[in-house]
Amino acid sequence: MGRQIRVTKPCSLEEMSGSEVDSVPKTEAVRVRERKSGKIRRQEILEAIARLLGEEKMRRLSTREIAAEAGISEACLYRHFKSKAEMIVGLVEFCSQAFGAMFSEIDAKESISGVEKSLLKIEVLLLFSSSNPGITRMLTGEAIVDAGDEVFALVRKVIHDAQTSVRNSLKLAILAHELPLEADIAMHAETMMSYVEGRWRRFTASSFTEQPTAGWQTAKKIFSHVA
Repeated sequence: MGRQIRVTKPCSLEEMSGSEVDSVPKTEAVRVRERKSGKIRRQEILEAIARLLGEEKMRRLSTREIAAEAGISEACLYRHFKSKAEMIVGLVEFCSQAFGAMFSEIDAKESISGVEKSLLKIEVLLLFSSSNPGITRMLTGEAIVDAGDEVFALVRKVIHDAQTSVRNSLKLAILAHELPLEADIAMHAETMMSYVEGRWRRFTASSFTEQPTAGWQTAKKIFSHVA
C-alpha cells in the first residue's frame, strides 16, 4: 500500500470540449466546426451553466443569464435545450461520462491491487470536484432543488453507479485473495462514497474555500483497512 500511484487527471467540461477540436488536423478545422456546430454550441452552454453555478454565492439562474454567459440569445439557447431541466440533465450526462472514463482507466491498471483501485476512484472523485465547483453544486443537490424528481433521481444514479464501481474493485480484491471472504465490501464502499459526498458538501458550504481533497491522505489510510 506504500507505492506511489499516479492519479488519473479528472475531466472538466472545457477539457472534454477542447479535446474533440484539438485532435482534428488544422486543414479540416473549419469544415469540422461547421458540421459539429450544434454539438459545440450545446457544450458551450453547459460550460456557461457550470461557470455560473461555480460562482461564490449560490442563486437561481435565469435563462437570460445563461444565454449572456454563453454569448448567445435566449432564442438560440432554446434551440439547443427545451428547458433549464434539460440543461441540468446535460451536466448530469457529462458527469456520468467523465466518471465512467476515469474509472475505466483505473480498472485497466494491472499494476495495482483492487483495494488501491477503490482508493484511487475515491481520490479522482475528490479531484473532479476541485476542478468542477459548479457541477459539484449539482451533485450535492443545491443546484437542482427546482429541477424536479426525475433530475434528482438521475444525479443519485450517477453517485450510486460510482459507489458500485468502488464496490466492484473491492470485490475483485476478495477474488484475488487481497481481502478476507467475510469483508463487508458493500458497507465499506458505501462509507467511502459517504465520505466523498461529505467532502463535496463542505466544499460548497465553504464557498469553495475548503478543498475536497483536504485530509485525504489521513482518510486514505483509514479506508485502506477493509474489515
